[in-house]
Amino acid sequence: QQIINVFDKNSQKLASSWNESDFTKFLIIDNFLTSDQAKYIYNKLPNSGEKLRSTSFFLKSKKMSSIKLDNFDLSIKNFFLSLQDNNILNKISDVTNIKNLEADKSLYAGGITMMLKNYFLNPHIDNSHNFKRNAYRRLNLLFYLNPDWRYEDGGNLEIWDNNVMQSETILSKFNRLVIMETNNKSWHSVSKVLSDNPRYCLSVYLYTKDSPLEKHYYHVTSFYGRPEEKFKRLYYKFDNFLRQQLAKNFNVSRGKKYKRKKD
Repeated sequence: QQIINVFDKNSQKLASSWNESDFTKFLIIDNFLTSDQAKYIYNKLPNSGEKLRSTSFFLKSKKMSSIKLDNFDLSIKNFFLSLQDNNILNKISDVTNIKNLEADKSLYAGGITMMLKNYFLNPHIDNSHNFKRNAYRRLNLLFYLNPDWRYEDGGNLEIWDNNVMQSETILSKFNRLVIMETNNKSWHSVSKVLSDNPRYCLSVYLYTKDSPLEKHYYHVTSFYGRPEEKFKRLYYKFDNFLRQQLAKNFNVSRGKKYKRKKD
């Protein structure tokens, strides 16, 4: 009900903000939960990385994450369930004008993410589909729980133009929700964490059966270098092409080991 009230109170402002984005569409909702709710969930997060899986890909990213919500406090699981509630999906649909949004109960590629000092995520576009490849990824809901976070702490969301030459930075502020579109041009990244404190993000993807391009397409998660990273740009083009061909011809999809059994 708290989340529904936030959307009802700010629906016109949010819809306007969504349509004003210069690059990838996004909107920001501050004070998304009550202060007490946000603080409670934050205090239940794995502050030493326990029960999280560390992943690191050459020149691409470094982070710790988990989708196994039963390993954590019930408040965390309830938060994710709330974001996937049909009433909430309808509110998000209203402000983004994306109809028939669906949640992915498996939290494929989402869940709890923790980034420590010097962790980063290079510019990339997300995998176009869910795990079964029967729905298109349309939105990423990113909820940040980082007390007193400053721009100079790094670990901030960066939204890029189509050529990955210019970006807009969004502070990973405590109790802030960012809703960002995901498609074949939605380049984004996370700047290197410079703070000694961990940087947390709870994320959920939303999908539709219909293609946002009104035609079928598929692409793997594809990385790119920052404007000054000439070598990475060349390397990523080859790497993205190779992984795309493997996924297309052999149905290889990174993340299979995360698939959860049905309850």
